[in-house]
Amino acid sequence: MFNFYNPTSNDDAGASWDFPVEQRAAYYQSPTGEMVEMPDRKAVVRMDTGDHLAVMSNKYCIVPNRTVVERARAAFSRMGLDVKENFETMNNGARFRAEFTIPSIAVDVGTPAVGDMVQLKAVAGNSYDGGSFLSWILEGHRLACLNGMTIGKGLFHNRQKHIGAVDTSTVVNELQKAIESFEGVVAPYWRELRAIEVPVVRIEEDLDSAIKPGGMTRKFANAALEQLERENRAHRDTASLWNLFNSFTHVTTHVVRPNRLERSIQLEGVADKFVRGLHHQYALAA
Repeated sequence: MFNFYNPTSNDDAGASWDFPVEQRAAYYQSPTGEMVEMPDRKAVVRMDTGDHLAVMSNKYCIVPNRTVVERARAAFSRMGLDVKENFETMNNGARFRAEFTIPSIAVDVGTPAVGDMVQLKAVAGNSYDGGSFLSWILEGHRLACLNGMTIGKGLFHNRQKHIGAVDTSTVVNELQKAIESFEGVVAPYWRELRAIEVPVVRIEEDLDSAIKPGGMTRKFANAALEQLERENRAHRDTASLWNLFNSFTHVTTHVVRPNRLERSIQLEGVADKFVRGLHHQYALAA
């Protein structure tokens, strides 16, 4: 799975992410004007401001933002990883997003440029209004555009409903395993993509062979080849598989219309499968 990110501002900029939240009795006004407690609902209230965030079922379980952050920090500490943190809240604190960038785990694929991997990033999501699951995502990010937009390659994804006993410890342990897998499997693969140079004429032949309904289209293949030629002027006869993959990415992020995000993600998956096939072919030949 691929996800696309544009730099955005936080609508609760400067707001604290760590504040006490409690469930309190919820009431409704009867036709006679009497305030009646709802037996199967609770109000979720920010205790620092007294603001009402949501009315939820009695089954709803609050997971404090602090718990999410502390579990993540403990996992990174066990692995000896320094991380850069970026926290943001939305909807008056009802939604929370935590990004943990891991600068020490990176793939050296050449000089920094569009297409190069930016960093490994873990993203946690939480909410107090039922608007989202408690979620964890681990992604390897590459620059898709010089304006700062990145594309994230999903490496791990877990989400849980805020019902019953929400297990954050096990999920964070699984996240740790995914990070170790990235270092041992994904990163070496990406380095090999940079190292394998393929004649451009062979790439054209393989693209012709890959075109089929529901998969690689002629239009997508031609657009990627045109982009590859523009970015590969210094080496017209050969191109690395990494450059080829990033040429596909340029098409999905700049040529496909912005309102067709699902199509972009689908095409990025087609490109990933095609490049993996070439990697298998040429890695064995080497």
